[in-house]
Order: sequence, then structure tokens, then C-alpha cells
Amino acid sequence: RGSIQSVRTAISLWVLGVVSKAHTTSRLRRVVAAAKNGHLFVPGDLARSVIGRAPPLRITPAEETVLQLLADGHTVTKISEVLDKSTGTISCQKHTAMHKLGLGTWTELYALLST
Repeated sequence: RGSIQSVRTAISLWVLGVVSKAHTTSRLRRVVAAAKNGHLFVPGDLARSVIGRAPPLRITPAEETVLQLLADGHTVTKISEVLDKSTGTISCQKHTAMHKLGLGTWTELYALLST
């Protein structure tokens, strides 16, 4: 389950190719070729496990910016000043990104941001 969540998180962060240790070198070559062309490639056996009933959610560029600024140590208030947005908007983008990444707590968010 943990590795499936890791793959979901990677896809939401725009990782384009995913393989497992069990995949062959030829599979790896196909994944790399697809990623080079900007295409998401998740082999069928992994896709069934990862996607399940709903496609993975991808964070937006605005959400990514908020996460990056949080990782840099800025507060929601400071980010709202820097981006000239309301604190409510920044807070909403942070919470939406957390949901899309499958994170339930601030602790989980900051653990992810510190990696």
C-alpha cells in the first residue's frame, strides 16, 4: 500500500514514467521513451493498482508554487503577500494540494516537503 501511495504522489507531481523492480529492461526503455516525449507511462499492471477506480489527481502550477514556498519556509501569510493573493486562496491551494497528494495532516505535508 505504501508504495502504491508513493506512485500516486509521484504522478500527481508530474512524474511521467513509473516502473517496478520486476519490470524488464525493454519496459524501462519504453517508459523512458514515453517520458522523453512528454507522455505519462504507467505499465498496465501498476496502473491497475495505482489508479484503481479514479485517475490520479495532479496538482496545479499554482498549488505547486505554494508547496515550493512552504518548503522554502514561508508562512501562508507571507506567501499571500508574495503572490498578491488572499490568505484564504493560499490556504485553499495548500489544502487542495494536500488532498491530491493523499496527505491528511500538516505533519505529513511538512515531512514530504522536507524530502
